Amino acid sequence: MCKNKYYYTNLITTNKLLYYKYFVDNNIDIQCIISDNNIKLKIHLINGEIIFGEILNCIQFDKNFVIRSINKNNTNVQPILLKYKNDILKYVKKIYKLMNTLIYIVKFKLEYELVNFIIPLNLDKILFYSLLDQTKINKLLELINSNKNNIKLYEYIDFLKLSTCEIKNKFNLHFKKKNYLDKYMCIDLMLPDYINYHNITLLEIEPFVCGKIK
Repeated sequence: MCKNKYYYTNLITTNKLLYYKYFVDNNIDIQCIISDNNIKLKIHLINGEIIFGEILNCIQFDKNFVIRSINKNNTNVQPILLKYKNDILKYVKKIYKLMNTLIYIVKFKLEYELVNFIIPLNLDKILFYSLLDQTKINKLLELINSNKNNIKLYEYIDFLKLSTCEIKNKFNLHFKKKNYLDKYMCIDLMLPDYINYHNITLLEIEPFVCGKIK
């Protein structure tokens, strides 16, 4: 099936549970509790490099964290931003690569399903070329009831039960920078509040496909 390169990103961003679990498995903390002490950062990247960032209604800064504009009522935020500069740089680069790696794995997974299961078993492409794995498993179990001898149905279910990390390891997938499918990304972070969180945490990812940037 020929798909727009952002098709796979769109599937993932509408399935936050999938990518949140993937990030947690890769030691990225997810922000679950929002408090008044949180400072929210919005970092814009292209090709894994920061182009600019902002603390909403407060500060805008360039790729070198040089302040471009600042709200006079929030000058106390600037030293906090600079304090976490190196940690922010490492964190967003890691998240950017993880997200593009996940897109790469999902693309591989669906194309593998198409060639090895969907077409040979003559399954509904609209339903099965998706990330609705539990729905697909339920449908396959129905088919097994009427065709218990079809080994390929059982193999397909086993494949669908694999996690993204298991697929990556099983098929020895190696992600390279040239494989980036979503080169623009906006990453929302929260700085530590030292009440609920003592580290920088991920709040949301807004890839190009979300339509945030036209």
